[in-house]
Amino acid sequence: MASLEAQIIHSQNLLAKARSLGCDRLAVMVSSGRDSACLAHMAHRSGIPSVYIHNYLVPDLEIVEAPLQDLEQKLDIKIIRLASQQRRQMLDRDVLCINKIWDAEVGLTARSKKYYDMIANIAKTPWMATGIARADSPRRRLALTQSPNPNPRSKRVYPMDLWRAVDVKEFVEKNNIKLSLSYRIQGRSFELMSVNRVYPLKSMLPNDYRKICNDFPLMDALCWLYERRARKYGAANLPKC
Repeated sequence: MASLEAQIIHSQNLLAKARSLGCDRLAVMVSSGRDSACLAHMAHRSGIPSVYIHNYLVPDLEIVEAPLQDLEQKLDIKIIRLASQQRRQMLDRDVLCINKIWDAEVGLTARSKKYYDMIANIAKTPWMATGIARADSPRRRLALTQSPNPNPRSKRVYPMDLWRAVDVKEFVEKNNIKLSLSYRIQGRSFELMSVNRVYPLKSMLPNDYRKICNDFPLMDALCWLYERRARKYGAANLPKC
């Protein structure tokens, strides 16, 4: 079983190979999660000039900003905040949740070529790095084994492809990386606008809750309904949103 140091070396080798294939600049996509924090550290260590970009659903949330600002301070970088394509679709289509609750006719579309062109224009490079890994899901394992990494055709590189959860946890602890409060609440980063993720913020981070409800007023009503049903049936028995 590969050690953390072996995983770090593998990541650096992938980034070095990308550089040999013409990647002289890199767009690094970061969320508020621990995987993308490790990705940012790997990109920073590689020496490839990088532009760090975060796509937000709601701007200036403490639950997201705290880990992003910690990354900026530790690595002496600036992370560009951009409204995500999903945010725009949610606002346009009155969608509250981006996984299972919307009407079938109001689905969200995948990221478009126009979106990727915008990222390339901002970063001034077509090369992009994300923190996905084979261990994330069978679908990602299949995707990462079917295409070369780095991929000179799509201009994609996945430095974290072989990292496991235990590697990420060890790296986070060794580098004293600040995690989002959402890990204490839900065991993962705050990325989905669903009621079971938003509702805990009402008491724990009320300012964040108000910001979300200002953009999506019906979320407050949905959380009210969620609370009533949780009292009646128990939160563990409610369907996931």
